[in-house]
Amino acid sequence: MRLTLSIVCLACCLSLAASFVSAAAEEAGKAEKRVKHEKSWWNRMHPRGETPETQLAYADSLKTAGSFKSALKEYRALVYTWPESPQAPVAQLNYAQLLEQRGKLEEAFNEYQFLIETYPGFFPFQEALERQYNIADKLAGKRRYFLLFKYEAPEEAIPLFEKMIQNGLQWKRSSDLQFRIARLYETTKQYDLAIDAYSLYHQRYPLGPLAEQAFFGQARCTYLYAKLHRNAADLRENAIVRLRGFLEWYPKSDMAAQARRQLQ
Repeated sequence: MRLTLSIVCLACCLSLAASFVSAAAEEAGKAEKRVKHEKSWWNRMHPRGETPETQLAYADSLKTAGSFKSALKEYRALVYTWPESPQAPVAQLNYAQLLEQRGKLEEAFNEYQFLIETYPGFFPFQEALERQYNIADKLAGKRRYFLLFKYEAPEEAIPLFEKMIQNGLQWKRSSDLQFRIARLYETTKQYDLAIDAYSLYHQRYPLGPLAEQAFFGQARCTYLYAKLHRNAADLRENAIVRLRGFLEWYPKSDMAAQARRQLQ
């Protein structure tokens, strides 16, 4: 009995010792992080103002004076220092707008996204979405360079379009963006992804202005996908089902004749 009690006491002591060591290690880790925080990027982010109000006024004055690089630094310092202040979403919006103004489009898009996710209800939501849309639209048509060759990669804008749809499923441009995603996949011959994107449009926006085109796009892509894999009987059957389904839903469609030809 005494041996059992001794073992239990020893186990408790070891457990307490382990807890103290763990706590000490955690505190040491926090202290180390604080030291690194103070010695590295924090120095560059240290605000000039004593309060979020004075900091925002100072950053705004730099922006008005045309010192955009310094204004960016001060806006960001405000957000990092007083993230829960009423001035933080204002500073974050101004920060994203300045990045956009300076041509840093992808970075600006991400900062608008941070604003949307972090401060819902504390900024002009429609304005932020419109700015994201303009950025994504520019990136979709942007000419890129590799060595001496020019090329376009509109499909690289798809993740941006998807983020905007997630931000507001019922936003006025969301259905158009979903259809555009499907078209981008189709034009790049990623027919399996295009089928899913067209199908998602029809599920989310069955009464949308492009619902008929989305249904036919879905059927057309199953047909084209089956043609690429002629030995896949399941893909052929799927194409037949989708084309027949389109003709049942929209028998008088302008695209019905094409659907019948593909079905044959």
